[in-house]
Amino acid sequence: MNDSYDNNNITIDLNFDVEYAIKYPNLIIVMLGMLSNILHFLILRGNILKHNPTFIMIKVVCIGDFSQLFLSFISEMNAIITYLDHKNCIGYTSIFDLVFKLATVLLNETWLMIAAWTTLFLGLSQIQAIRKSKEWTLRRVNQICNTIISTSFIFVTLNYTMMIILFFQLPSQICNMDNLAQRYLANNSNWIKYTLYAFQSFDAIFNILKLISYIIIPFFLWKLLNGKKVDKKKNISTKYIVYLLFSFSVGEILYFLARFLMLRNDPDNPNIATQKSTILPLELGRMIRSTSACLRPFICLWKSPEYQRAVKLNFALSTRNQQSTVLATQNYSNSRSSSNTT
Repeated sequence: MNDSYDNNNITIDLNFDVEYAIKYPNLIIVMLGMLSNILHFLILRGNILKHNPTFIMIKVVCIGDFSQLFLSFISEMNAIITYLDHKNCIGYTSIFDLVFKLATVLLNETWLMIAAWTTLFLGLSQIQAIRKSKEWTLRRVNQICNTIISTSFIFVTLNYTMMIILFFQLPSQICNMDNLAQRYLANNSNWIKYTLYAFQSFDAIFNILKLISYIIIPFFLWKLLNGKKVDKKKNISTKYIVYLLFSFSVGEILYFLARFLMLRNDPDNPNIATQKSTILPLELGRMIRSTSACLRPFICLWKSPEYQRAVKLNFALSTRNQQSTVLATQNYSNSRSSSNTT
């Protein structure tokens, strides 16, 4: 058991240096994204949009985006703060740090899954609305959103529960780069290995289906728009949903490209990637997803007339309230002045 970490015997490594440098622009993107999604949520919960089935699903996407941005923010801040004492550290610096990282990764993965699958079902609902001229009811949308949320939480929780069980089979070592988990899975054949492989297989299948859907659904929606007469309102909302799907697909494709180009296999075991080679693709993936989440409220503002009307009404109400407050203050001041003169 190794519970010490010598920060003085650290060699310069480009992977770690670039990964650490990326955290600062990513923090700026994350903070801008949190602000834009807070304003986005306030508009979505307004009277104009809160009972609209499409915008209820967009609200779930907004909550998912804000949650993963907030979790990215606290993860990046924690990494920057601990960097001084644990430079070029992979893994955890203490048991508290391990629990913190597991909790943030678990919640982050869950909300990413919720936002992604909700957007895909939003695309499917638009296909049905165009083909059969029948939109999903409020009740059906609520049922679908609740199913996506509960299924995502259960799947990710079970997956990370197995990872915690795996952790207890490994020697406890701070900032270890020896691929202990990968080596354990490669050298052992037990229920832990097969259960984890089953979860990883399901996750891989879901990701492939998700990526294929990101390509097929927008293509199908464009084909429906070009091949069938669609009213102006559905035409505009369909284009918005297509752009929303593209915001997810571009991020996922860039992340997979980064992993494909940067992952390096362990010399002693060619079937597993080294831990050191995973840090830069993960950080780039976090920044790409944060950028997508930051831009989605602006896509909504750019392409949705209903959303634009809601924004204008919110600003009009806010301006009116401010004017009323100023007027009331002035009247109160005038009345005090009159009473003092008298």
